[in-house]
Amino acid sequence: MKTNVQPGDVQEYRFTVQPDDVACFNDEVVHPVCSTFTLAREIEWTTRQFCTAHARAR
Repeated sequence: MKTNVQPGDVQEYRFTVQPDDVACFNDEVVHPVCSTFTLAREIEWTTRQFCTAHARAR
């Protein structure tokens, strides 16, 4: 399988953490930063955008 992804290729995506994106349990904020779930969701989105862009470039 050929790939056109080269070392050093990047995908940039900016995300601003919203109140719904922080870690909460039982409606209490655990810490006021991005939750693990939100972080994984945004990493997945960026990765899909990267792969889609390179698939179109073939």
